[in-house]
Amino acid sequence: MKVLKIVGAVILGLAVLGGAITALVLTLTAEARETGRQFAMLNSTGDFVAANALLHEELAREFTPDQLAEAFSGARPYVSIRFTSVNADGSGTQLTGIARTADGCVSRLNYDILAGQIIAFNITPLCRN
Repeated sequence: MKVLKIVGAVILGLAVLGGAITALVLTLTAEARETGRQFAMLNSTGDFVAANALLHEELAREFTPDQLAEAFSGARPYVSIRFTSVNADGSGTQLTGIARTADGCVSRLNYDILAGQIIAFNITPLCRN
């Protein structure tokens, strides 16, 4: 009986530790996840100026609002964005996830985010009208 209590306490302790680590990761990456979510939503709904503002200044020069408009021309609006992989370390945050349109089209999202700014992104395949 004592062994069962010890095993139960160890399992409970590991579960609490796992929950605390998960909560910490979600808290520390909340800004990066929101930045990635907003970038996909803004581009798919045509707000290219706001989307451009989420880019690192050097990347923003490469992808002006007009260039974003051209790249996302005909994109269907995303209604759901979920990140399935989050990797945060001292060099930034890498996000991988999926974006879904109302009619079920799915795009894969990949972002590198540093200090709250997108330094690299890939959205493939883009769901177009």
